[in-house]
Amino acid sequence: MLFKKKNTKRQDDRVWATEAAKFEGISDEVIRATETGTPVLVIAHFRNTMENAIDTMERRGIQFDAVLDRWQMAQFEFVSLKPAQVLAFLSELALGQSRSGSRHRKELSAGEKLHVIMVEHYPIPDRDNEILSFSESLPRGSTIRFHSSLDESLLEAFGANRTFGLLSKLGWERTGYMENPSITKAIESGQTRIKRVAASNEKVNSQREWLYYNCPVLRDPTK
Repeated sequence: MLFKKKNTKRQDDRVWATEAAKFEGISDEVIRATETGTPVLVIAHFRNTMENAIDTMERRGIQFDAVLDRWQMAQFEFVSLKPAQVLAFLSELALGQSRSGSRHRKELSAGEKLHVIMVEHYPIPDRDNEILSFSESLPRGSTIRFHSSLDESLLEAFGANRTFGLLSKLGWERTGYMENPSITKAIESGQTRIKRVAASNEKVNSQREWLYYNCPVLRDPTK
């Protein structure tokens, strides 16, 4: 029996000190990838985050296409991505593509790859796993990296502000990032804990709203 070669390589998460630093770092990552001719998919789970990512890329002078509707996504073929093309869209638009992506496959050279940038994690692991499946379904080999920041609602739920206090004493600068397999696993563990206490999975526009409406036990009465 032949085993299918894995189509996607997941890179270690990057956790930034602030959301502002995260969006700047994401823009730097987009620029580095496009300078090598690699197409880039910039994906957010929530509309507010997508708007912030778009605003930063526009300010940095990055050329990109934004796919905002299901009908646009349904007409798009990822096999037709041009070198250095940047495409930005919400994760919910990718889910149908992961089921139909195989019809867009064709034989590609080893150099024809793309990079997927997730600008945030979903509070529970299900949607992240669906995006990993989507990445695996793409018609060319890909790399994928998730980004977070210590002032995001999801990481605040993990007590990340206390973590930053310690890291600051160790000399970690607010414009830098942490990147380590143990960090990736720690976030996945936190998502699993949130899933256990989530009362629902209602569609909202931000991580903060998701945690407020779907996880009443995690509400912070001081905010």
